[in-house]
Parts: sequence; C-alpha cells; structure tokens
Amino acid sequence: FLNSGVRIRLKDLRQDPRLLFRIIHPDSQAYLEMEWGRFLQGDIAPTYEYRIVHADGAPRWLFQRNMPVHDASGRLVALDGMVTDVTGHKALEQRLRRDLESADAASRAKTRFLGRVGHELRTPLNSILGMCEVLAEAPLPPAQQECVAAISQSGEFLSHLINEILDLSRLDSGHVALGRAPLDPAALHHHFSLHTVVP
Repeated sequence: FLNSGVRIRLKDLRQDPRLLFRIIHPDSQAYLEMEWGRFLQGDIAPTYEYRIVHADGAPRWLFQRNMPVHDASGRLVALDGMVTDVTGHKALEQRLRRDLESADAASRAKTRFLGRVGHELRTPLNSILGMCEVLAEAPLPPAQQECVAAISQSGEFLSHLINEILDLSRLDSGHVALGRAPLDPAALHHHFSLHTVVP
C-alpha cells in the first residue's frame, strides 16, 4: 500500500496497527478513528466498511469482517478477520441508486404533467358542456338536437376520463383522500356493459 509517499509493510502493520490509518481515505478517517476507540474499549463491531487509497492512487472500498481473539481469562488480545475488496459492488450500488433516483424524478415529472394536462383540459371542456346545455334547451330541429346530445355525451365521457387522469396524478403524488359513497351495483354493471368493447 502507498499513500502520500509512505509504504507500509505487512510486518510493520503487525507491530503497529495504527499504521493502517496512513492509507485510509480521508472520508473514512473519522469513522475508523471512532471504531478504533471502541476497539480499545473492547467493543468491536462485527464488520467495518471503509475506503483506502491504493498503491495505484485509486480509492478502494474494503469490507472487513472481525473476529476478536481472547486469552484464557477472556481478555481481548487480538483481532482476526477477513478483508474483501468490494469496490466493484459499491460502484454497482451507486449506479443502481442513481438509476432509482432518475426513475423517481421521471415519475414525479409524469405526475406533474398529468395533473397540469388534466386541469388545462377541464377548463375548455366545461365551456363546451355548458354550451351544450344551453343548446339543448333551444328549439332546434331533431337532427341538430341529436348532434347536441352526441356532443354532450362525448363531453361527459371526456370529463370522466380527465377526472381519472387527475385521480392517477393524486395517487402518484400521495394526495389521495378516501371517502365513503353510495354504490348501486346494478347501475355500475349497466355502465360498464355500455362502455365495454366486445372483440
């Protein structure tokens, strides 16, 4: 190992374990100082995870599993263990975390888009439905009354669709409030039978 021009030999490390701190990455110094203090008091964590600066100058993540050694009287005299280079696993973990954060950001953007589109569509649609109500009361010929009825029915269907979009937006953002409402199973069955497309 090499850090700041200091080479540490294995036999030197056995004589003075604190030499290890010369190759510890600055971001892991405080963590290992704390764990070293716990070790001196006999309180040893089962595992350590920290970074070092390798001889090639690159940081490496290490995972250390600790196995304390006691003498016949139960006094802690040494610390055995196994150290594994987990740099590759850490890189994969960080990449997965970034991917998850990107997916969350995309989901939030979709939710905002759905909410904005729903509200933007609702305003002109309400005007269309209002005009249909006015035209429905006017003395129009039967053919024009059918056209007004068709426009009104399509508008109501579109209004229902917009409400579903807004509900989905609220659901994604966690702003859904549940409530009680009467239910007519026969009417619900009739509604879906009218809007179900049979292939």
